[in-house]
Amino acid sequence: MLNPRQLTLFQAIAMTGSISGAARQLGISQPAASNMLGRLEETVGFVLFKRMKGKLEITPEGATLLIEVTHALDVLNTLEVRVDQLAKLEYGMLTVGALGWVSMGVLPYVISEFMREHPGINVSLQTHASTKVIDAVLAGHFDIGVVETPSPTPSLRITPFQVNLIAVLPNKSDLFELETLTPQHLSGLPLVTLDRRHATTQRLVQNFNLVGAECNIVAESHLFSPALIMCQEGVGIAIVAEHTAKQHQIESHRLKKLSPLIPFPISVITARYRPRSRISHAFERYLMQYMENISIRC
Repeated sequence: MLNPRQLTLFQAIAMTGSISGAARQLGISQPAASNMLGRLEETVGFVLFKRMKGKLEITPEGATLLIEVTHALDVLNTLEVRVDQLAKLEYGMLTVGALGWVSMGVLPYVISEFMREHPGINVSLQTHASTKVIDAVLAGHFDIGVVETPSPTPSLRITPFQVNLIAVLPNKSDLFELETLTPQHLSGLPLVTLDRRHATTQRLVQNFNLVGAECNIVAESHLFSPALIMCQEGVGIAIVAEHTAKQHQIESHRLKKLSPLIPFPISVITARYRPRSRISHAFERYLMQYMENISIRC
């Protein structure tokens, strides 16, 4: 059976032209090198070098073998580098899926920081509806997902968080001096929200109804970004996630807290019954820390 050390010696003898030179290069004694070459020749069944005029000359069979040995040792060296990179989390692929505003306003920052810490990792960020992200995580297509908090299921690890929505005022408003807006402040004013069927919009309407305020929703959107654009165009006050507003570089004096709070429940999910890479675990720790900083742990 051939072993890498024998092949390395064979290559070194061919390069240096002597057993003693190869022995020095490999840090072994000349007798040990001679014995190793003898065992290699016994294994392959033919002579690799002949002494000609006081020098070792590689045989035709040896020259042919050297081509293959050089290739094999290159592959082995690459393999050793890959093993080291894998151990240091500097090589591999990570696929992350998330709902729209998290994918656009949160994950790019987390991924960028993670990739700076682990150069050599390739990351694919996929933006889909929460239901599609859940299906992809369960199928093993995504390593990790961030979704609207799903119902508990044995097949998923679910870590819930809560992000509170804010109000974004148009460029012209009489409410700039207020830090927090209530339904009474917003009563009758035009609002731009997520779809009326969405839990956050239903919660908003409920808060208005409880105090007899008028919830005047004039425009709806499936995503926060279009709601912000409509706000910028003067359609109304947008009810969105703060990260989306910051992504659109909205001035801070236009960002207002809401009271009562409008929570948007989100969760980090992974598949419980699928093996996970070390990269996935490392990225999850980054993501969890970031989520702890921007939200409330449920």
